[in-house]
Amino acid sequence: MGRGPRLWLRPDAAASAERIDDGARKLKLGIEALRLPQVQARFPVAPGIDDVLGDNFPAPYLCIHIRRGDYVNVASHLVGDAQFIAMARNYAALVQNAVVVSDSPIAPEIRQTLSALFARTEFKDDISAFDTHRLMRKAHVLVGSNSQFSLIAALLNTEGMIALPRKWFSDDGLAELENAVRDVCDFQILNRINEKVQGQSSLPGEG
Repeated sequence: MGRGPRLWLRPDAAASAERIDDGARKLKLGIEALRLPQVQARFPVAPGIDDVLGDNFPAPYLCIHIRRGDYVNVASHLVGDAQFIAMARNYAALVQNAVVVSDSPIAPEIRQTLSALFARTEFKDDISAFDTHRLMRKAHVLVGSNSQFSLIAALLNTEGMIALPRKWFSDDGLAELENAVRDVCDFQILNRINEKVQGQSSLPGEG
């Protein structure tokens, strides 16, 4: 196996470094860092998506990320299929093409409804996490799930319009974590520098 990247630290770095445990503070620091252009520049994404969607898939496109898989067993809150369909309807007049990505088989209702809403629709539930992230980061409009995978893609998509859930957890004991992400995650549009644009309504049932 190949070696991973080396990290070169100043001689005094280890002594002065602070260990940050998992939790709201760590999450907030990560969000703040990924909103900085100089940090975003360290995570370039390859141009083009033809190798994932096939030749000549038209842009711009809406990308919806439906997080399921093992998340179903550990998440305290899941965004329902009906809510994703509602968001797709909201953006159908803005973009003519859509891509739905998921780590589980995509529900027939979503396939049928979105195929009727958009001129071209691709459903990808069997591609790698890397390619999924690429599609999310290249989307003109990204509708994400309440997952860190969606959140990171949203923060690194500096050109698109982003919609992320307002509600992330059902457990009251996780309120501190919820507050850490709510500033950027309330199904509002974020502009090119990931600042909120007021006036985008939330999903039904998410208020």
